Amino acid sequence: MADFTQDYPTSPVPEHRTVSGLRIGLILGVLAFAVPGLVAGAEIGGALGLRRSFIAFPLAGLLLVAVGTAVGIIGVYNRLSSYVLIQCLFGRFGANLLCLAIALSMLGWYGVNMDLLSAALQHLLGQLFDWLPAAWAIEVAAGVVMTVTAIFGFAMLNRLSAFIAPLLLLLTLLLGAKGLADFSGDWASTLPQAPALRSGQAITAVVGGLIVTAVLMQDFTRFARRPRDAATATALPCFAFSSLAYLCAAVAAIAVSEDDILLVMLALGLGLGAVGLVSLSTWVTNVINLYSCALSLSTVFPGRPFWQITVVSGVLGTVAALLNLLDNFTTFLIGLSIIFAPIGGIFIADFYLLRRLRPYSLDLLGGRPNWAALTAWALGAGMAFASAQTGTRLTGIEVVDSLLVASLSYLGLAWCQRRWAAAPA
Repeated sequence: MADFTQDYPTSPVPEHRTVSGLRIGLILGVLAFAVPGLVAGAEIGGALGLRRSFIAFPLAGLLLVAVGTAVGIIGVYNRLSSYVLIQCLFGRFGANLLCLAIALSMLGWYGVNMDLLSAALQHLLGQLFDWLPAAWAIEVAAGVVMTVTAIFGFAMLNRLSAFIAPLLLLLTLLLGAKGLADFSGDWASTLPQAPALRSGQAITAVVGGLIVTAVLMQDFTRFARRPRDAATATALPCFAFSSLAYLCAAVAAIAVSEDDILLVMLALGLGLGAVGLVSLSTWVTNVINLYSCALSLSTVFPGRPFWQITVVSGVLGTVAALLNLLDNFTTFLIGLSIIFAPIGGIFIADFYLLRRLRPYSLDLLGGRPNWAALTAWALGAGMAFASAQTGTRLTGIEVVDSLLVASLSYLGLAWCQRRWAAAPA
């Protein structure tokens, strides 16, 4: 895994270090079986019903594959990390804004995972010792442990995650099988406690779960041998594995009429071992989120020692956990789609239509802000937000509206920007 996250941060990956798309896809497949994916499947599936879920989840996966593959091919052609490419396209100022957005999204995931961890530990401690500590106390104590671990023990947890991944896969399959065995309702029925959710909103929320991975796919596909490997690397985690995880969780949730994934596991007889595995996996995932957040912030504040940035990130992440983002998880996922989907649209429009597959040059690093790209990003995000708030939509799916508006507005603004630059003074 270290090859895909640490090597060649500012220089092209050499050909002898490239691997197959299958290997990259299997590594990223771990993300699909993380507990937040099961939470999303239970909540969104409970709001949609299984009939619409079996359509919405794969459609969202195909949309992620389309974006991730197109962005991933950019990584194959350039063999540069996402931060370098973002700086080439958006300029130093724009790259800092995007890194802050990435850091905020990691803090959001940190908060969601911390809520899951505190709930799981409450279940464990209540069952084993008849003791129910306050969730905030667990989150503060766990935040200290996670922050220290991110500073000193990340390498160990990175290896541990490879051991946990197949266990999570087995847990997901068992969850779906038990849910299907206990299912006796109408395939179109929804959970009574679930809020009303349109199919377009559901697709946008599902996309939000992996949109950061899709938009930053060049971080992984810069190690791919051929452009077609980008499709394999994206399809496995974003379509095959994620659809399986979401559907298993949705079937289980509707079978027991409950959208709390921990209660679903206990209701289906998976026992405290499953709750313990959830606790361990969310701990590992959260340390990785904290580490990624600190890396993003270190590019914005290069003069600060990494351990100081990690400590600040840990404090901010614990504050995010106290905000109880899990109570508004679907809204959080939709927000991620609104923020990050326009970046993918701008990259696709710039590389394929304006540059016509011409690789980016490292000479572009540290350049002036690309106001056409930044404005298009704001317009795309604004369009998706307006769609969600007012109901005014182009396609009925907010994330698609965001992609279209960002890419088309960028093409128009870039054309105008070039005409103005070429005009005589």
